[in-house]
Amino acid sequence: MAHEVIMPVLGMNQDTGIIAAWGKEAGEYVAIGDVIMEVETDKAIQEIEALEAGYLSQVKYEAGAEVPVGEVIALLTEQPEAVSDSEPKPEPTPEPTPEPTLPTPETKAPEPVASSPRIGAKILASPKARRLAEERGIDLIRLVKAGKTQPFRAADIVEMPADREQSGMSSNRSRLCARIDASRFNTLCDWLSGDMPELERVTILAVIAAGAYRFSLEPEALNPFIVEASAVAGSLLYADPDLQGFANLRSSSDTDHANLLVREMIGSHIVSVSLDDDAPLSILVFGNTEQIEFELSFDESLLSAPQAVGLANEFAARLLEPMRLLL
Repeated sequence: MAHEVIMPVLGMNQDTGIIAAWGKEAGEYVAIGDVIMEVETDKAIQEIEALEAGYLSQVKYEAGAEVPVGEVIALLTEQPEAVSDSEPKPEPTPEPTPEPTLPTPETKAPEPVASSPRIGAKILASPKARRLAEERGIDLIRLVKAGKTQPFRAADIVEMPADREQSGMSSNRSRLCARIDASRFNTLCDWLSGDMPELERVTILAVIAAGAYRFSLEPEALNPFIVEASAVAGSLLYADPDLQGFANLRSSSDTDHANLLVREMIGSHIVSVSLDDDAPLSILVFGNTEQIEFELSFDESLLSAPQAVGLANEFAARLLEPMRLLL
């Protein structure tokens, strides 16, 4: 008796899944509970365990294929898939011996042509990656030429600069500004400095900003999410600082770029700068001990206006009630 292996439903709005990898080779025995394959959706990659035992046979799709949910992908059979040797094989036909030809001065050997095996073929990408590419005007062929591994994921799209010639997007940055009361943020800084005197104010702001980003946007597209905390004394990089906690913060040197730049200038005479045009997203925080002002600077090819408004509101809300970060 054969058991069907189908593309499972792993999400409410899932129409397809990508076979990220097979856990077993064709013809190999699969026990109940063995990981038979890994499936990528627009959310994550999940291991799929076998619910029946048998030999993996009649594999219809290779790794990287995007398959509709419910589609039969392979079979689990009681016996290994047999290869018939009973049919006679045709005798090979000898190729005719080519007659020798004399070279002529005009004859030149053809020059080798560089091949692009994936260009022109179907490009494999998760649904989320395709949506992000469309929103940002990025042609997936650019990822092929860049040597990215297929199937492409959302993180691959985020790393690519938008193709402005194709998308028609403007390179001008947009800005949002806000002003809030600073008393509760000052209380948090004073409380933390009692136990961790080395903890700088800009680092606290970086943790708050990362948490606001994670709450209002889609940080799973960035793995890890890198935040640069910059102040007059210098700058540090942190990977997912909101997930580490203040007591466990460790600086990161794994990357030479940041997804978010937080620049702190509280108490200085500077109220606005235009130094972050190369940063995907930046937050400048300034003001005094009574009021904090911040400026969110973003490129609309990377962040839509509604997303920017949501991020700015969440960042402001966390500055107004920062003690909830410790709960």
